[in-house]
Amino acid sequence: MQEHTFQINISAIINSQTDEWNFELMDTIDHAFKGSDNHLRLLGNLLVMEQYINTLRQGLAASGKTLSTGLECAYSMLWDYLNDRISPTAFEEFANDYYDCLLAYNVGTTTDAPKNFYDKYFSDADPDAYELLAIEWSSGLLMQLVSIAGGHIDFEEFEGYEQIDFYGISIMLSILENACFGLLHVSHSLDMGESLTGELLKKAMEQVHRSPLFQGIVKQVQICLHAALNAAPDTFEALHHENSQYTILPQEYASALLLE
Repeated sequence: MQEHTFQINISAIINSQTDEWNFELMDTIDHAFKGSDNHLRLLGNLLVMEQYINTLRQGLAASGKTLSTGLECAYSMLWDYLNDRISPTAFEEFANDYYDCLLAYNVGTTTDAPKNFYDKYFSDADPDAYELLAIEWSSGLLMQLVSIAGGHIDFEEFEGYEQIDFYGISIMLSILENACFGLLHVSHSLDMGESLTGELLKKAMEQVHRSPLFQGIVKQVQICLHAALNAAPDTFEALHHENSQYTILPQEYASALLLE
């Protein structure tokens, strides 16, 4: 794939005149990874996820909290799979129960979650919306891997997968785009209080999209995906170690993000 795919001007991707920029970016990613195997596709996801989770860790640490055990375990399993230390059959049961817990959180109750699994992996935490995004992202990747390997899955939405997708990156960008309104105090700077509709919303979106904060987020995603696209298997561990030093947001925004 040609390198210019990941060297394009961010402002050319994020067109402030339309809300379709995320779809355009996802199309760009899919085009870039056309023909790439699932290890490279998974690596692209994990390099971006690493930086997102690091931001969550920083934000939680400011309040004396930590990520849920479930998310930490799921994330470790994905890296172990990528580095051929574990097979999908080894995490098949975990993946199904983990996704089941996500569904329980999404409907606002944990009473329907697998009790023993929930007690072991989530009783120590109360994930907010930003951590639930990471749980959704990681559980989706685990279930996709189980499906691709022909393993048992309890949820029909994961039947028939052939390749890893980049849905998690898409929802992360959408959520962080929305978070930037508060992090940048956009409504205050435009003197419009809490009402963001019509022409005012368009102006607010333009301000967010032009901001170094949001463009920096997209640029980090580009860098991670470019690294994954050109990676050899013997560099996966080194890339993991390198990305463990970075966050998707500058540190000063981490705690503010979790208060949004």
